[in-house]
Amino acid sequence: MPAPPSPSIIASARPRRRRWRRASLPPAAAPSRSPPTSRKRPPSPRWSSAPKSELGPVDILVNNAGIAIVRGVDDLTEEDFDRTITVNLKSAFLCTQAVLPMMRTRKWGRIVNISSGAARGAGSIGPHYNASKAAVEGMTRGYAARLVKEGITVNAVAPSLIETDMMRGQSELVSRIPMGRFGTAEEVAQAVMLLVNNPYMTGQTIAMSGGMAFN
Repeated sequence: MPAPPSPSIIASARPRRRRWRRASLPPAAAPSRSPPTSRKRPPSPRWSSAPKSELGPVDILVNNAGIAIVRGVDDLTEEDFDRTITVNLKSAFLCTQAVLPMMRTRKWGRIVNISSGAARGAGSIGPHYNASKAAVEGMTRGYAARLVKEGITVNAVAPSLIETDMMRGQSELVSRIPMGRFGTAEEVAQAVMLLVNNPYMTGQTIAMSGGMAFN
């Protein structure tokens, strides 16, 4: 079955920055196997009905919500850990569960999770952040393996030092990047669209580190 004529994209983010939009994408082949009967699912996020009512069924989900609480090992609290896991990992789980019934009905879907170089490296934020992003990549592979025959691909993008609000005032970090500059949000978006447009790629993580690490 070809891709829907005008797939709808949802990009999840922290509440004050949440937004969604529609974009036209090239068609991609999808298997014709009927989806299995779904078991009882956890409650969907309260906002999940809003984009559906505005755009119709959701075909593409980008899980981009994230938080970075900088803590040393001695300063890290259980509250810091729980909040990081909730925003960075649980939000992706809830949004994915919310859109899967729509994707399964149409036998076509794209899910892209935003991870981080900290999933596989030391990072500079803290072990709670490492754990949340490593779990995102594990969850990506888990969903990909179970949805591969249903026309739904699940991948991740793992940026390292990207020029965002989080990097403001930290220009000294550029010296760690072999390419000599921060990455840009536009470059991350290009990697996301590469995964959205490729029907044969699933369960993979694209690392974006400017040459700091090679997977």
